[in-house]
Amino acid sequence: MQGLSLSGNKLSGQIPSSMGNLTQLVKLDLSQNNLEGSIPPSFGNYRSLQQLDVSQNYLCGVIPQQVFSLFSLLLLLNLSHNSFSGKLPVELGNMENIKFLDVSENSLFGEIPATIGNLVNLKNLYLQGNSFEGIIPSSMASLKGLELLDVSWNNLLGFIPKDLEKLLFLKYLNISFNDIEGALPTVGVFKNVNATSIIGNNKLCWGIPQLQLPTCLEVTKSRKPLASTSRTTTFCVVACVLLVSSFLVLYWRKKYKKNSSSIVSKMDLLPTISYKMLHRATNGFSLNNLIEFGSFGSVYKTVLNQEEMLVIEIALFPSIPRVADFGMGMASTEGDVYSYGVLALEMFTRRMPTDDMFKDGLNLHNFVKMALPKRLAQVVDPMLLPREVEELVIMAIEKDDNDNEIEVEEANNIEDSRHIDVDMQKCLLSILNIRTLCSLESPKERMNMEEVIRELQLIKSAFISLGIHRGRPSRALVRGILF
Repeated sequence: MQGLSLSGNKLSGQIPSSMGNLTQLVKLDLSQNNLEGSIPPSFGNYRSLQQLDVSQNYLCGVIPQQVFSLFSLLLLLNLSHNSFSGKLPVELGNMENIKFLDVSENSLFGEIPATIGNLVNLKNLYLQGNSFEGIIPSSMASLKGLELLDVSWNNLLGFIPKDLEKLLFLKYLNISFNDIEGALPTVGVFKNVNATSIIGNNKLCWGIPQLQLPTCLEVTKSRKPLASTSRTTTFCVVACVLLVSSFLVLYWRKKYKKNSSSIVSKMDLLPTISYKMLHRATNGFSLNNLIEFGSFGSVYKTVLNQEEMLVIEIALFPSIPRVADFGMGMASTEGDVYSYGVLALEMFTRRMPTDDMFKDGLNLHNFVKMALPKRLAQVVDPMLLPREVEELVIMAIEKDDNDNEIEVEEANNIEDSRHIDVDMQKCLLSILNIRTLCSLESPKERMNMEEVIRELQLIKSAFISLGIHRGRPSRALVRGILF
């Protein structure tokens, strides 16, 4: 036997070590199952193996060195979306023929070994979603044929190896959400704003003008610590600040007690607007009062007690027209970004910010943020996913007391049945990450819309180039990428 593919089933338990007896295997695909435990050391018997895919399982433990040291003919290795831990061994460099390597979305840590530069035939390298630390190895500049590199969502720091700009075939580079610093190159892949993702690295500077990064001089000045003449001076300053703060707290506490009752009374004066009032004021949501109609809702104009209002009927929740804008208050781009982020999270989760589940400090933003990346399927609206990942209902045959056969409806566990395709998972994860960055509490920390558009264009390009269409995702998901 040279090829064995068992992907997309519900295989559970551990991988039997006896599989190592299939020594003539060229391709082994166990992806998208419920397999647990570790990779058997007997896999080291596969001296002719060219493709190994065990992605999207529940495998754990340290990756056996045999996987890297004995597979000299391996062309594809996909270990992504598991719970592998430990470090990448230096034996990684023995896979001199490898073209596709994906260890993303695991619990790997430590430094990226410099021997990765030995993989001179590598085209796609995915390391994102782990806990790698240290610097990006300069040896990566030896990967002359590299086309895609993703090291996002790790703990990498230091400077970008300058020679990365010399990788002529590099089409996509993602270094987002690390602690990388210093000047961003302006040639090679770095000159294409649509091929480079750098968000989440606040110490980067320079780069092409479209990125609008600060100059390196500005970054250096902002990072200089405040000078202190002595420990005594520092202690005095801190003591003074604490003393003044104490007086301010006491002052505002007294003032708050005096004003709190008046604030409450003013709040009581605010009118309560019912659906019936909105229906009457818009003449039954008449077309004469329709201002705008889009793919996600309709905007109406009406007047209530001489106050101009805009009422939007959201298609996501057709039973609750909502007040969207009172036509007053300070407008800001940061506020618009926040509104976009929250509304987009509603669309992808089909949950409202006022949902009963959001209490005790939990809100829609935190609900999504805490679920990423491991519990993505639990927050995404199933309607956005292909049919095969929605909850399955099975008609089982059982017998009653009289030995008669009856049909019994059994609903599978929804968590077990939602195995999202790996490419779609990457796409959804990137989209929701952008939405949560737009809905951050601090306005200064939110993404600007130029960054949002640039990132969505990157996701769209990746969505097309990685062939996610093979799963034929719903039209709602495709629209959501561009929303």
